Amino acid sequence: MMIVVEGVDGTGKSSLAESLAGYFGGSPIHSENALLGEQIKRILKDDPLNPVARAIFYMSNAKVTLESIGMERIKSSDKVFVFDRYMYSTIASQQSMAVYLGDTDSAKAMERIAAASIDEFPKPEVVFFLYAEKAARIKRIEGRKEAGRFDKEYDMKEAEQKLYPKLAGMLRGRGVMVCEIDTTNITKEEVFLEAVKTIGHLGPIQKISGYKSIKASAARQLG
Repeated sequence: MMIVVEGVDGTGKSSLAESLAGYFGGSPIHSENALLGEQIKRILKDDPLNPVARAIFYMSNAKVTLESIGMERIKSSDKVFVFDRYMYSTIASQQSMAVYLGDTDSAKAMERIAAASIDEFPKPEVVFFLYAEKAARIKRIEGRKEAGRFDKEYDMKEAEQKLYPKLAGMLRGRGVMVCEIDTTNITKEEVFLEAVKTIGHLGPIQKISGYKSIKASAARQLG
């Protein structure tokens, strides 16, 4: 089974991915080849490309990573695989950049790429989109190395968040279970419990390793 957690910096995305993966007995998967990702970042830093080209770079990286993992193995396994980010955030990030730059041609092209990519990439059983207001996100990333970058990219990150509902609708239209959670005023534990409740609505998951213990743990916490 494949679960994806998406969200911009400071929404609690990585915390939820780690919690879900840990309770299912594993570690979150990052759909990016680290070495290739660093090379791409160096290229883009020295030679800024338009958002469409950037999206193709990053989604090619994700494709390489997924192929190395073996998506057939993931989809046919009785284990749970939790992804910390997937290609949906890549689409939203680059489309928001196009909007921010006023590049209407690239923004329209990204809409077409979004539809094609959602159909081409392996579909998860469930996707979580996490949202949070700016003040909450800034507070959460204080002290992190990306804190200084956050303020500079705030407008684009806000634009990226605004694109998530549209992606969520596209995924629902293709039969994917989607859960959108506003994490602004709730704890990491509450976000986790909401996620567990959502996963519990997927009937076949009762057969998946670790599900019963997670459900029992959640029930105890909910009291």
